[in-house]
Amino acid sequence: MAAPPPEEPEDAASAAAPIRGQGKDLAAVFTELAADLLAQLDAHGTGLDHVRLDGVLETDEGGFTAWGYALGTPADDPPPVGLNLDGDPTLTATPDGPTLRFALRREPSPTG
Repeated sequence: MAAPPPEEPEDAASAAAPIRGQGKDLAAVFTELAADLLAQLDAHGTGLDHVRLDGVLETDEGGFTAWGYALGTPADDPPPVGLNLDGDPTLTATPDGPTLRFALRREPSPTG
């Protein structure tokens, strides 16, 4: 079992970029959270180096909503990260808890 990442003090981050996800199941929520996170990394750079998930709620319609922040130090004019989700994530129940599997695809650089 992997150890959790060390806690970082809230004042260690100089920026907080909001991320949000909504969907009929947790895999769909993760897809939206990941897309939001990748968009924030493209906009602010990889200095946003940790994520705080503030909440997950079940909606009245039977789905879920989740929100949080990408935290860290933004870059002034970062190059695009160029990552996208490749396909739909899958969520599987295991004896150790839920397992979420997903693939990322690197987009070709615009400069070649």
